[in-house]
Amino acid sequence: MAKKPSNIKERILHIAKIKGITQLKLCEIIDMKHGSFKGEARKTPLNSNAIAILFSVFPDMNLDWLFSGLGEPLKEKYPKMIIEDEKNSFLLEKIMDLTRENEQLRIENQTSLNLLQKAGLRPYPEQEAILNAAEPQGEYATRKPKRNKKKL
Repeated sequence: MAKKPSNIKERILHIAKIKGITQLKLCEIIDMKHGSFKGEARKTPLNSNAIAILFSVFPDMNLDWLFSGLGEPLKEKYPKMIIEDEKNSFLLEKIMDLTRENEQLRIENQTSLNLLQKAGLRPYPEQEAILNAAEPQGEYATRKPKRNKKKL
């Protein structure tokens, strides 16, 4: 009987084995160093970005199993998706690129929002909605907020 993976990093390596990808390719996918999965580093926690990327690439992965070790590694409602040919490898690369681009755009959006607020400007309502701002209505980013002018 095979030994059950005892921690989250070992379970992630087990997913890679099930999917037919190498540990190095897995590390590239989740944007981590291979050394994070060796020796004592294997026992350290995994960052949430790596988990999010992994789940976006392998939506059939059972998160209950990943976090607790209970149940099966893959959800039963999904067919086993094995990365074995060039087309799947190409699609995997595209998913990785889009995930990284998405994260970069989120950072840029937040930076823009911070700069607008620092300058005393408000983003467009559509931008605020995207950034989950508390007050979606208000002055547009091209205008200064209205101030009550006192008559002299």
